Amino acid sequence: MKHVLIAGAALLLSTSALADECASASTQTELNTCSALQYQNADRKLNQTWQAVLKRAAVPQRDLLKKAQQAWIALRDADCAFAASGTEGGSI
Repeated sequence: MKHVLIAGAALLLSTSALADECASASTQTELNTCSALQYQNADRKLNQTWQAVLKRAAVPQRDLLKKAQQAWIALRDADCAFAASGTEGGSI
């Protein structure tokens, strides 16, 4: 579990480096392209970290971790739906 926390902290600290990549973007197309690249980089790092954590975890831990992640995803999706519901049908 300690490794998960360390990996999570590393991902959070890398977000400032990703933000610098978009500093010169000035059009919506550039912003969209930059955001897509940031997403792909972050997703790749997350998947690498996930695979490393699963390899290190004992079998009972793997099952518990997977259940915890599924619960977190459900919470995340519900929270995002709630947060976005105030601007549904419009643009921000």
